[in-house]
Amino acid sequence: MNRKTITLAAVLAAGIGAGSVTDAEAATWRSCPGSYAVTQVPRVGMYMESGNLRVRSPMNCASGRYALRTVRARFRTRRYLPERFSDGYVSWYGWIVSGRLNAPRGATVQYAENTSHTSFRFHAHIYSD
Repeated sequence: MNRKTITLAAVLAAGIGAGSVTDAEAATWRSCPGSYAVTQVPRVGMYMESGNLRVRSPMNCASGRYALRTVRARFRTRRYLPERFSDGYVSWYGWIVSGRLNAPRGATVQYAENTSHTSFRFHAHIYSD
């Protein structure tokens, strides 16, 4: 890995503090299998590994995977994770919960939607070759 790794923590965490999951909050999060993928930015040599998708009720895993695919598509075309985006149904707002995206262990990223009070989290690591 070289120094081309991009620090996107500032993009997502601008003005938003990191939090931690309490026991009461953890009970409402569900893990979603089959969410791992490596996304490549064409002709740039930049990659994002993402997986370990978790959704908070009332969101279901299918909706979480759909929203995560939208995040991956934005990364593929824009080379960064969006602070906010629309998946065609609702608007999502994101931040880094813990870690750094360009660190070897990656980061936990969370997106929330204010109308239905749903959220999803995933683990991401961004690197370049």
